[in-house]
Amino acid sequence: MGNLESMAKEHHATLYRFRGLHVASVSVKCNQKVDIGVTGKERKLLGTLFPSLARRNLGDGLYIYGADVDHWAGNMAADENLCAALRILLKGYAFRIDWTGQRLSARVNTLRATIDGDPTGGERFFSTLEAAASRLSLISERGSSLLVAGRRMQWGPSANRKLLLAASFIVPFALLLVFHFSITIMRLTH
Repeated sequence: MGNLESMAKEHHATLYRFRGLHVASVSVKCNQKVDIGVTGKERKLLGTLFPSLARRNLGDGLYIYGADVDHWAGNMAADENLCAALRILLKGYAFRIDWTGQRLSARVNTLRATIDGDPTGGERFFSTLEAAASRLSLISERGSSLLVAGRRMQWGPSANRKLLLAASFIVPFALLLVFHFSITIMRLTH
């Protein structure tokens, strides 16, 4: 796997591995707070029940969600090269792509696909990820003056991860307290 690390460095990417998950990240020149996820699944029911979680269609099986998604959807959908790069990444490698701040990350589940599983040995993956990041940098430069403050709260992939991390610590503690108090009350009543 040393070949993947050297290939990642050639494309100015970082590669993190955790069990069956590989996360490759490339920097994006962006001065705004961005928290957007790109996926190939629409999830109409979730968008119907919670309109702020609705995904916007970029065309031909690409959907984005997250903070200030209405502004970025139009700019991203207009860039055909970006959409083509995102489609390649989602159909061949990643199950989700996150653009958070100044990083574009592709999350690859190694049980379904591998970065180096194609004939190029991972070159296509890293070059496509780098191309998508450069296209997002251009979009960010063009669209920076068009952002409107005061939009409603929307959750992106980074906010979801932070919320799940906090819940993973709080929920077990709360359940332990409920269990402790229910045992105490049962002892007092008997």
